[in-house]
Amino acid sequence: MVKTSHDLTLYLTDPRVLRRFWAKVDRGGPDECWLWNSYRKPPYNYGQFLLGRSKFVTASRFSLALKMGGLPEGVQACHSCDNPPCCNPHHLFVGTQLENNLDCINKGRGNKSHGEAHRDARLTTEVVRMLRELPHTYAVQKEMAAVYGVSSNAIYRAQVGRTWKHVTAA
Repeated sequence: MVKTSHDLTLYLTDPRVLRRFWAKVDRGGPDECWLWNSYRKPPYNYGQFLLGRSKFVTASRFSLALKMGGLPEGVQACHSCDNPPCCNPHHLFVGTQLENNLDCINKGRGNKSHGEAHRDARLTTEVVRMLRELPHTYAVQKEMAAVYGVSSNAIYRAQVGRTWKHVTAA
């Protein structure tokens, strides 16, 4: 990832870089998402554009920098369309990490699943309350881990409140 706006600005006027960049974007209409059709970094699917020797930048950031003539350091390219591979500059806006997080939450996309609501949860609120009443010994944790199909470390973390923080005593 490019660290300063100066480094990025150097590439914004290079015709070879621009041709390479736009060749990797499926451009549609002005209101449509323009999808990055090259490498997308898992798990969130953001397009990655190789500027030069080991210098990567997200495709959306490069597209927004093209639109604005550069980007200040410490800001992100945020998506109004909420589509990570989108490079349409009309769908992108500048924001800080905090502003991007708040945008995510305000649009209802924040990960709200915890406890029993989490798709991988094996414990329940009642089980966690019961675990917290038991001695915090390795023998107990190992036994409970076998009963509930989790690791002894997962039992320990639930017992001491490192996980399941929302669970209070009954």
